[in-house]
Amino acid sequence: EVLVELGAVASLRRSSRRHGVPFDVALLSVVLGATFRALAALRDAPQQRGNSAAGGNAEDLMSLPLTLYAPMRDGDLNDGMLGLFSDWRDATVPCSAQTTVLGLCLDVAEMIRHRRWGVFDPIQNSERILVNILPLDEQPRGQRQFRQTRAHEYGNKRLSPGRERKAWKQPHRPMRVTLEQESPEAWWVSLDINADRFPTAWCRGF
Repeated sequence: EVLVELGAVASLRRSSRRHGVPFDVALLSVVLGATFRALAALRDAPQQRGNSAAGGNAEDLMSLPLTLYAPMRDGDLNDGMLGLFSDWRDATVPCSAQTTVLGLCLDVAEMIRHRRWGVFDPIQNSERILVNILPLDEQPRGQRQFRQTRAHEYGNKRLSPGRERKAWKQPHRPMRVTLEQESPEAWWVSLDINADRFPTAWCRGF
C-alpha cells in the first residue's frame, strides 16, 4: 500500500486541473506510468536480456490489459434514477519509450472520456489487471454541510505496521489496483500482486 497525501495530492490536483484531466484518472495514470517504468527496468536488466519473455529493446511497445469498474449512466434519464449504474469494461493501455507522463495521462483520460473500451470478457478476465477507483463525494450535503469521509475506516493505519506479505499457490490475475480516497487530502494506492508476473525486483522499481 502507498499513501499519497498533502503536497503530493495538491500538486497532482493543480496539474490535473491545468490539463483538464480528472484527478482520479491522473492518479491512475501515474500508477500505470510507474508500472510501465518498473517493467521496462526489469526487462532491460542484464540478467533478463536473454529471456525472451522480458527481452527486447527500449523501443518496444508495452501494454497493460485492464478491467475497469466504470460508471455507465449513458442512457436517457439515467442521471435521475437510483441504481447501480456501473459495470466492468476491458481496455488496453499502450506505452512506448517516447511516452511522457503527461502524454500517458492525456491518453488514459481520452480513453475513459470517449469510452474506448470493450465489453467485459469473463474468459480472459483472469489475465487482466483489475482496477477499482473509490473516490469520496466531496460535495457538502444537507443543511449542516456534511462531507463523506473514510477516516474512521483507516483509524491509525499510518502508524500501524504494514500488512504481512502473503502468497497463494493457486493461479490468480496479474494485479489488482485499488485507488481509495480517505479524505480530500489523502488517497491510498493498494496493489495485490501476482509474484509470477510482478516479482520482487519489479516491486523495488515501482
